[in-house]
Amino acid sequence: MLFEFSTINKYTQIRNFSWWFTNLEFAFDAVSLLTLKGNQIIKIELVDDNQRIQLPPEAFDGRSMSNHLKSLENEWVELLNVSINMP
Repeated sequence: MLFEFSTINKYTQIRNFSWWFTNLEFAFDAVSLLTLKGNQIIKIELVDDNQRIQLPPEAFDGRSMSNHLKSLENEWVELLNVSINMP
């Protein structure tokens, strides 16, 4: 998967990045941490299998997302297990 994103720093310089990654939780956290360094995410897209998904830049606010994503994953696993085990 690939993140393509743009930031603007405290000097109003716009920078464009692209980053290949294998762990979505780590990638979300790493990009989010850029805001703690004085950068603002102005555009971010997730590219996977030639499909693009625009993500909300305001979600990348410097806080970790991995715990929330793991909780969501656990809820999905529980729901899938319930539906599989239903008669």
